[in-house]
Amino acid sequence: MEAALLWPVHASLLNWDEVDYVNAARLGIVANALEKGSLSPSEFVQFGLSKMRSTGVVLPERYIEGRDPFVLRHGHPPFVVFLLSLVAHVQSERGIRSVQLFGSLIFTCAVVLSYVAVTRTVQWPGLLLVSVLALWMTRLAFGSVSFHGWEATWATVTAALLASLSGPVAVSGRVLGIGLSMVLALSALTLETGLVLWVGTMAWLAVWRWSEARVGGPRAGGTKVALRDLAMWFCLAGSLVLVIWPASISGISVLKTFATRAYTAHLGQEYATVSYMTLARDLLPALVLGGIGLGWLVVTGAGCIRQWGPFALIGCLYGLAMGPFAVQSHYLVPAAAPLVCLAGLACDRIPAGARIALLAVACVAVAVAWPAGSISLRDRESREDLQWLSEALRAQEALVDGGHIYRYYLGPHYGIQSVEVGSQGDVLLLRERGTYRKLRSEDILGRLVVIQATRPDTLLGGVQGPILRDCSRMDRFTVRVYDCRVAGTLERHDADRGGPDVSATVRLGGK
Repeated sequence: MEAALLWPVHASLLNWDEVDYVNAARLGIVANALEKGSLSPSEFVQFGLSKMRSTGVVLPERYIEGRDPFVLRHGHPPFVVFLLSLVAHVQSERGIRSVQLFGSLIFTCAVVLSYVAVTRTVQWPGLLLVSVLALWMTRLAFGSVSFHGWEATWATVTAALLASLSGPVAVSGRVLGIGLSMVLALSALTLETGLVLWVGTMAWLAVWRWSEARVGGPRAGGTKVALRDLAMWFCLAGSLVLVIWPASISGISVLKTFATRAYTAHLGQEYATVSYMTLARDLLPALVLGGIGLGWLVVTGAGCIRQWGPFALIGCLYGLAMGPFAVQSHYLVPAAAPLVCLAGLACDRIPAGARIALLAVACVAVAVAWPAGSISLRDRESREDLQWLSEALRAQEALVDGGHIYRYYLGPHYGIQSVEVGSQGDVLLLRERGTYRKLRSEDILGRLVVIQATRPDTLLGGVQGPILRDCSRMDRFTVRVYDCRVAGTLERHDADRGGPDVSATVRLGGK
């Protein structure tokens, strides 16, 4: 089922983040585990201080940002990149994204089995509801190479293990504790937000120990958890992280991650684009059904808190921690997945007549939240433009928005230098030695400038409009190309190759 849902999506061109992750994976497992090519702790501190003081960025001469595995992973831990390294040299997009297909299978099984593990009597409405919602989330979380779907797996399993520790199970507490240690280690190796799962685990176990102390011992069927056991489990989890990712400590990569996130939040540009309306729409099934399930369980007391408490805690805690930084909907799938299990637990306990209504609500919510648009059409247009650029940029120097994507597909023999569009869409930025500066007139002379056409108003009337005024412009399906060499060159090139009508070429200030 996952293959049928993801197969069409996985055929599309790699996106901005995916190309970086693939390039990081191509450096190898050892380079990512040891952060070879990254700044040393002292160099990173000097770099950070120079950025904060605005006194001129300090970087060693040997440092190449495009070969830094920490930068290419966008500061994330290396687990998914480890997996990606097994297929990183495959040319097929589906081959590269096979890692995510594998992850979607694990995720679906983890959500369904977590629900089964903590409910006393599995009933088909609850099982069906959880299965439908888990399958729906796979397209959101595993449609591209992203780390958040994997983190959702660990979040759900963590909640299930905590519920099992505090309730009657046939497995010993030691086995559950070791399993919990391994899952917490994987959460920290997958995303920095794994820290939320560690905090949630400590909070739940602390509260549960306190409640046991009040009644004079473990509740019926529960596992007695000593402080020594807790310390051992967390030490084991930390040791696994250190063994698999030595640079987390030796290269202070954990501190680097949180320092860069804090600096980004301080700048206030990236996270200013968070749209809570979009997040609510895309996550509608989990929000509605998870909220209904949690409300029903709390109000009616239908079910022991030992069963559903960890799912509510992990899901809500992750949502609160990640909400302000969720620039895309799949960032919150780790919060939504545990809530799906709550919906299943509630579905098993509501009156029989209401179950059909709940399943109907689930189907409507999934239909509303299903991604809109034709991915195949967008991808076909992107590939046509990529083919066109392979000829237009041949033997030409070009400043390209998302240049790393085109270097990945066109190869190293093209003279492509990356630029980025400012957050307001009115400036082009060139990154040099760890800092950005605005593009100047002398930078574009004799070059092509290629901008991704995802924002139609980019640079039109912006503060940098004048420097592109004398460049002819070609609007393609997915890119806007400015020819700043000799007027008319781009039009003749496109007409000779049977491209779009040259009437599509306009001047930046009028036709």
